[in-house]
Amino acid sequence: MKKYFAEAARLFDEVVRKDAYSGRVGGKDTPAMTERLLLGALEKFVRDDYILHKLVEKRPAPVVYALLHVGVYALLDIDNVPDYAVISECVEAAGLLGKRIKVLAAKRCGMTGAPGEVIAADIKRGLIVGCGGGSVRLTRIMPEGK
Repeated sequence: MKKYFAEAARLFDEVVRKDAYSGRVGGKDTPAMTERLLLGALEKFVRDDYILHKLVEKRPAPVVYALLHVGVYALLDIDNVPDYAVISECVEAAGLLGKRIKVLAAKRCGMTGAPGEVIAADIKRGLIVGCGGGSVRLTRIMPEGK
């Protein structure tokens, strides 16, 4: 599924930054999930841009910002995909797009999961990722190159 998020972010960036018309972007071979993510993120652009403006201190690279838009749309508007799965897909999609996320601060917590597995991703608990000896709550992250 990560390829859908990565492709939707790439297309979103193309539409927003290059003024490409969304009906022409992607073509007839675009998977339904990619199209849903792209069109939904475009539809909710103003709301999600407001949310991101409040949460992101320094605007990341355009394709990363596009991926954040796709992720926020998926978290808030796609009910049949769990929040932890959306976060996990976005992190993996960032890797597909050639971007990494730096962890600046984390705290140990008592949950268990496979190394790199997103165990929880919600407002109450934050982003919790499994590691070799338990799990960590990511308290401060930064996109690559910032």
